[in-house]
Amino acid sequence: MSQKTITVTESALIKRIQRKLAHEGETLRKTRGERWRGELGDYYTVSDANCLVSTHVDLASYGRELGALRAGEAVG
Repeated sequence: MSQKTITVTESALIKRIQRKLAHEGETLRKTRGERWRGELGDYYTVSDANCLVSTHVDLASYGRELGALRAGEAVG
């Protein structure tokens, strides 16, 4: 038997990641405009003190790392 892959939308994954990060005092943000995209990537995280925590966040791999994206789920 093959396992069925469940597709999770990008917006649903972002909400899941936001909920996980809220417990750690962090927030996921999306870069707006081209000015900062080279330095920050499409997504980045900041702390509650508005300090940069991580840049160039890949949603799928970061979601798996946090446990927000389970085995058998894929971003679509």
